[in-house]
Amino acid sequence: MADVTKFFGTVQLTGATEIVVTLDPTYAYTVQHTGKDEASVDDGPSLLPAFLSFASGVTATGVTEDDKYALTDNNIVTIGPGITTLYIDSVATADAVLSFSRQGILTRAF
Repeated sequence: MADVTKFFGTVQLTGATEIVVTLDPTYAYTVQHTGKDEASVDDGPSLLPAFLSFASGVTATGVTEDDKYALTDNNIVTIGPGITTLYIDSVATADAVLSFSRQGILTRAF
């Protein structure tokens, strides 16, 4: 489990192991797929998508499911506010780093 409750944070994809990220629900977060691994290498495994979900057990494929978003290389998505837990999965060889940036204005989830 990783906590990203401050202003910035990073999460390394670890193959087919589901990652659980705790977020501060009063803020929105921008999540960026860096397209690089921990050593800043831009290769095939670091280009593979990360599958984001608000529920555990997301399928790490392009199969359509409710509550799933495929975050691809060098793209961003905004998560929240109101989200306390984000589940991230990927295929077995994926090794990219995801970068989290908390939005600066306190928001209120309704």
